[in-house]
Amino acid sequence: MPRLFENWKGLHVWDLGSHYGIYAVGLGLRIAPTGSVAAFEPNPLSFSRLKLHVARNKLDHVYIFPCAVSDSHGQQRMCYYEGMETTSSHLAYENKT
Repeated sequence: MPRLFENWKGLHVWDLGSHYGIYAVGLGLRIAPTGSVAAFEPNPLSFSRLKLHVARNKLDHVYIFPCAVSDSHGQQRMCYYEGMETTSSHLAYENKT
């Protein structure tokens, strides 16, 4: 029986809500050297840790973006559960203040 994605080399993938980059780094290692990863993380603290993990693993084919991904253009308010120093965050839900 064939395994799904048995040959990951050369894939181009997105990691939406990358957090610290566990999937971005793992995929980056698996798809090298011809693939790429686009990792998106809007939380500033999580993004700084994502950036550190990508750099430590020397993954120049993992591209990181300090933003969220949506089907609409514009800006959105981030909600933090315990303040700006936390990595538990999400975009504001529709019709919520």
